[in-house]
Amino acid sequence: MRRKIIIRKIQEDFNCLRCQRCCRTPGFVFLTGKDMSRLSTFFRITREEFTERYCRKQDGQWALNVQPNEACIFLDTGGCSVHEAKPQQCRDFPMKWRDEECFEYCAGIRRIVIDQQKTCSVSDKR
Repeated sequence: MRRKIIIRKIQEDFNCLRCQRCCRTPGFVFLTGKDMSRLSTFFRITREEFTERYCRKQDGQWALNVQPNEACIFLDTGGCSVHEAKPQQCRDFPMKWRDEECFEYCAGIRRIVIDQQKTCSVSDKR
């Protein structure tokens, strides 16, 4: 039951704290056609040039390349270098999708979990 409450709180109250851990966690950022168009426009290059420079095929779908440390190719010291044009998968995290590990690495989710634990422990004492 507590997990359902936390999931609902994530969907309602999540605030990204820009910890960038989701961008550093190994995995794939799959791209839609709209993502590729938006990003190629952002870089002022053709969609083909964008695909050549920044993408690879993964399980039959286009995905972003990664840095040698497996961080997102668009993550730099200032954060997401394509924030205004970021892929839908990134926009949707963690409100529309999340993995089990995100409860460990995402600072925004951890804050919700800690707040929920405090609320539950206060109401448990009553």
